Amino acid sequence: MGASASILCEIHAPDRLATDLAWTVHFFAGQTGQSLTAVASEDRVSEPAVTLHLQPGQNSPAHPVWCLVCRLACLCPQARVGILVHAADSFGHVRTSHRRSA
Repeated sequence: MGASASILCEIHAPDRLATDLAWTVHFFAGQTGQSLTAVASEDRVSEPAVTLHLQPGQNSPAHPVWCLVCRLACLCPQARVGILVHAADSFGHVRTSHRRSA
């Protein structure tokens, strides 16, 4: 099996917590063998959040990314962990025809 695609991880948290969450995400990604690109913004948010962007092939229940998600959710209780699964590239290229009613 080839190398897995890099996972985009958005982190929104205040001040130092964003840095701590980024370190934690990278640590767990390394443990689960996942390639990860983290983008942290030190926002003044009411609830810290970590959002992982998955490609269509990564949404299989057997994919190791779910181990990463589980670890983050369990071991980072201060942050809301979310998952965004993107649609296949061909999804946006479907053409539809519209008929006018008389």
